[in-house]
Amino acid sequence: MGRVNALPAQPKVLGDRSGGPQELAARSRRFRAQFWPLTIGQYLALLFLIIAVPLSALAFLATDEVAKADRSASRAALMASARALEAMIDSEISRHLLLAEQLAQSRSLLDGDLVKVWREAKNAAALLPGTWIGVVDPAGRMLVHTTREPGDVLPARGNMELEAKAFLTKQPQLSDLYLGVVSGRTIAAINVPVFRDGIPAYVISIALDPARFQHLLEEQHFPEGWLIALLDRQARFIATLPKGPTDVGTSANDLWRAALRRAPEGFTETRSVRGIPIIGAYTQTDDGWTVGVAMRASDFDAPLLSVQRRLALAAGFCIVLSGTLGWLASRKLVRQTERLLRTAGRLAQEKQIDRQTTGIREYDLVQSSFAETSAILRARNQERRQADEHRQLLLDELNHRVRNTLTSVQAIAMQTFRGRAEPDATEAFQARIMALSGAHDILTREHWDGADLRDIVMQATAPHRGDPSRVRFAGPSIRLLPKSALALAMALHELCTNAVKYGALKGDHGRVSIEWQVTSASAFPRLRLCWEESGGPPVQGPTKQGFGSRLLRSLAEDLDAQVDLHYPSTGVVCTIDAAL
Repeated sequence: MGRVNALPAQPKVLGDRSGGPQELAARSRRFRAQFWPLTIGQYLALLFLIIAVPLSALAFLATDEVAKADRSASRAALMASARALEAMIDSEISRHLLLAEQLAQSRSLLDGDLVKVWREAKNAAALLPGTWIGVVDPAGRMLVHTTREPGDVLPARGNMELEAKAFLTKQPQLSDLYLGVVSGRTIAAINVPVFRDGIPAYVISIALDPARFQHLLEEQHFPEGWLIALLDRQARFIATLPKGPTDVGTSANDLWRAALRRAPEGFTETRSVRGIPIIGAYTQTDDGWTVGVAMRASDFDAPLLSVQRRLALAAGFCIVLSGTLGWLASRKLVRQTERLLRTAGRLAQEKQIDRQTTGIREYDLVQSSFAETSAILRARNQERRQADEHRQLLLDELNHRVRNTLTSVQAIAMQTFRGRAEPDATEAFQARIMALSGAHDILTREHWDGADLRDIVMQATAPHRGDPSRVRFAGPSIRLLPKSALALAMALHELCTNAVKYGALKGDHGRVSIEWQVTSASAFPRLRLCWEESGGPPVQGPTKQGFGSRLLRSLAEDLDAQVDLHYPSTGVVCTIDAAL
């Protein structure tokens, strides 16, 4: 019974191994933890791969571009060879034509002396080895043939189409391949009419032997493996190189024939008679024959494939080597990095750090720097805290004393001027003290490190900007030294005061424009500020120099500046050119 009861429990145990959603989520987390975050070795391997893979890809792209250029050069070479060969074929045909035309001028032929004609034709044919000459009358009878003796019975012409065309057009005619009735061979011919009293009386037929054209092709020095062909107008082979199984008169394949029908010159990709893929260029002679020059497609792409195979091997080696070096380097770097991290943690807590040797020069330098930096930072932190406290104390004391001094000066001036000066003078003095105090407030906010020119302009013109359209200012943000800020604040205050009393701000329609910019006409940058009034009462130049004018002139010494004051009737113009 115990054995029977134990069997049903096995499927339940096996079913529990599949786990539920929580188990699957835990497995997913463990799987991600194996790959993220990356280790130093993985980062180094990725770094090497990031360098090696793009460089390899770039090399393949560069190789492809070079291959494209090489293909273009190969196609150009094919076409240049085809054209050169076409010129040679045209020259050879022209030689045959010239020889036949010279013979057509013979008096013997016009006189009907066939023996003498045979002798002259025999001598002419000797000038072009492998050529023979025949004379045909309008009835198609062969009167003379240089391969037969005078008086021999000659067969009648079987195909008079070309001769008839020469008689009809009165022009030389070049034939395609045909079977010669006398020689029994496949040849081509040039038929030249012979005229008697302006009427064609005979036709001189000079043979173009394919063997002669084959010899001409073999004399050329084409690269090894190139395929050369000469075809007639019916796309039949006249001569080929290398000379193979193609017989003279065999028709080219359909691809060749289709290409010849599309254009008289161009490129084609087809197969040779042996079925080998080839890439070729072709062009036509003046008489319609076709010259083709081709090379094997495998030779066309062979340099690229060879280079790509070498690049693939080199790229694979570099990738494997880079990954291995990254992994090896990480084994040592990981341990030392962990040690440096612990040291950096102690440095962040400003604890004492001792010098330790890691065996890696850079890490030893970092470790030594940590130790030295730890001591320096602890000392400097203490000094900085003391210096900050002392500086803040002095700054607070200075600000307090400046305010007290200005207040004291103002109180003394009020006691001194009371009953002894005009109210306007007292008022002007107070305003100048307040302007100076305002500039000090700006510098105090900036801890006396300097002030922005825009803040100085806004503080000086604040009492007069009730209507924003009356006071306009524009310029970049420029940082001024404390001395320059105070001097410009006082100068702008004086200009505003004069504008209120006598200038543009006196009436309701006057305007003041303040513009500044940085110029670099000299070796050092300079500030150029222009104050210009308009729309106020007419202006006249001062009869004597007051405090405001003297203050503005003093800027030349305080700011290493040049101050120009002009008094056109439209309004005061003040230009300040100061060093920054």
